[in-house]
Amino acid sequence: MKKILRNFIILFLALFIVAIPTLAEGAEISKTAHANSNGYEWDITFSLPSKQAVITPVADVVIILDKSTLGGSTTNLKLATQKFIDDLWAKSQNDGITFRVGVIWFNADVHTYANDLVELNATNYLEIKDFLDSYAGSGTNFHGAIMQGKKWLDADTTTPNKNKFMIVLSDFAGNLLDAGDGIGLARYAIRDASVTRPDTQPVGSPIYESNAECFDKQLWGQYPLLSDLEGPTPNFVYTIAMIDDLISGQKLLTGVAPRDLSLLTTVGSSVGEYSLTANGGTGTTLTADQIAALPSQVENREIDVPTIFEKSIYLTGNLFLEMKASDYSVMAITQDYNNLNTVLGYQNKAYVQWFKQNIGDQYDITGGVPDDVANGIFAHITSVIFDIVGKGTITDVIADEFEYINNRFSVEVNGAILPVTTISEYEHGFGELLASGLYEYQLKYDPSTRTVTWDINVSASRYQQLELTFKIKYKDDICKIGSPMNLKTNKSAILDYVDSIDAEAGLPYNKHITMDSPVVSVSNKIDFCKRHEPPKTGVTPNMSPWLFLTFLGLLSLSCAYEMMKKSKK
Repeated sequence: MKKILRNFIILFLALFIVAIPTLAEGAEISKTAHANSNGYEWDITFSLPSKQAVITPVADVVIILDKSTLGGSTTNLKLATQKFIDDLWAKSQNDGITFRVGVIWFNADVHTYANDLVELNATNYLEIKDFLDSYAGSGTNFHGAIMQGKKWLDADTTTPNKNKFMIVLSDFAGNLLDAGDGIGLARYAIRDASVTRPDTQPVGSPIYESNAECFDKQLWGQYPLLSDLEGPTPNFVYTIAMIDDLISGQKLLTGVAPRDLSLLTTVGSSVGEYSLTANGGTGTTLTADQIAALPSQVENREIDVPTIFEKSIYLTGNLFLEMKASDYSVMAITQDYNNLNTVLGYQNKAYVQWFKQNIGDQYDITGGVPDDVANGIFAHITSVIFDIVGKGTITDVIADEFEYINNRFSVEVNGAILPVTTISEYEHGFGELLASGLYEYQLKYDPSTRTVTWDINVSASRYQQLELTFKIKYKDDICKIGSPMNLKTNKSAILDYVDSIDAEAGLPYNKHITMDSPVVSVSNKIDFCKRHEPPKTGVTPNMSPWLFLTFLGLLSLSCAYEMMKKSKK
């Protein structure tokens, strides 16, 4: 009985086991191995998007424009942003893709086209372009803008996360905070020069903030603009590692932890933070209770007190990390802070570099942006939103235990099998023949290196399922296998590719993804082996009836013997 059960389990594994898909980091591609019913052949399939992806022609796109810097000085960038809206609308009409768009511009406060994402249509896409041309002012509520954009993306639970995008146009120099309502909160409260203590200021008097006088006046508020102890200007160097320590390790740029962690981590209004009017530097008029609640004096020369820039970097950096973990794509178009050779300028430069290393694509337009450069940047961004791969090559080296099965392959796009053309014995084309003389997809096998190569010569859309499949088989005698064996199907699998814009320009591959090998279970398929089992010595297939008769004869003799024993008694 135990033996029968063991054989049944082996048969089950041989028939039904499917290798767990392996996912590549970066491009949305997976590799799977699916067992055929004969138990010793497998379909090896590369899927773009990955097998786990929910493919739907819907995308969320949030655009965030910093009017305090980029909005006012880079007309070409604004025009390119408006053209980008045109491109989204054209793609929506031509390819049937629904775009839900959120548009934000900010200065001291956050301004939105609508209160939520809106489905792009023939009317609002023109209104959105006009909205991007709105008034610009001073102040940088970077934190509030990123918080609002993320809130929109998080709230949409119907769009797959892989189809959610944020485009940020800013110098990243946030000098205001936000409670979540889009109103910029003053970085600190400064009294009139003649006033030395809060209790001598008449109730209801306005609070003033002034960058130029921050060293000369006493500050009543939580956050100074900067700290002398962060290093001598302009020689102090801020590194990506220091920014990472601030964002992930809660260590200030002075190298120490804050005296009170809540000073760094609190989102929204805390004691000493009040809304700031963009023009004139005049803040909210405080009530008697607010004046009474003002904290004790915080000097800008204290090493363990976070500056407003540090808190902005900490809060926005963690918002970026959360979006990255959720598989949102966040891209940034940046320029250097307007006074680079300062402590703040160096901090900001390091923050932008941290974003590029840890979050997403970053395009630097410091020094100006000609219209062709601006349009080129948005062409790259558009290719990210529309396509997974512009052009690429998958190189798969088969493991030694398996061999390639020629003429057993297919290419499917959204379930439709493309026509195949034989180029040579081991080379085949799929789909249409392009002007370049290549087919849309080409498969080549090199027996000398046991290498399968898939060339993807047209863009692979994130809104369509592309599947490239070839077959392998276990090359040894499957009938000699005892216990099931778990084996990798390949030695290596690499996707080299470029985006659509670089593909059009004929540029070499500049992105590379390494995929893990699926593991399959190879086992003795009992029925197959019995059918192919050679005759045993001295026994022929037509002896089965005689064996049956012999069994009956022996059974009869046994019964007769028992009856004789009973009769003697």
